[in-house]
Amino acid sequence: RSHFGSRDLVRFQGGARTRVRPAEPLTGAMGDGGKDMRTKVLLIGPCQAGKSTIANVLVEQSDGSDNHPYRPTKGVRILELEGEGRRYQSTIELWDISGDPAYSRTWPALQQDAQGVVIVYNPDDPQQAQDIERVWAKMAT
Repeated sequence: RSHFGSRDLVRFQGGARTRVRPAEPLTGAMGDGGKDMRTKVLLIGPCQAGKSTIANVLVEQSDGSDNHPYRPTKGVRILELEGEGRRYQSTIELWDISGDPAYSRTWPALQQDAQGVVIVYNPDDPQQAQDIERVWAKMAT
């Protein structure tokens, strides 16, 4: 089980999210004056860098072993981590964005309202270092 925060105040359970919606604060779920938070984090990088593997491990859909066949992400996958503490409820949306240039026209829309970016690439592959510069340049514009 993944933990976020200090000690055992927050426990996350993973679950794939199939519906796309913008990141926004949650409202009214905690009647004791606590805060509800939603955070959108993008996983970006070239194809076959390991973005989906990282996302799957974080939401406990995989143990990270390499015995799974490669399946390229088509567009974007959204996975969700949920947890709650004493005074808040938190949701982290992991947006696993395809590194395929065919989807690059969608990247500006996907980054809307993102609070974080994780850049993933394979340092053992010299081409991926160049590809990540291309991906970042497209995302940063």
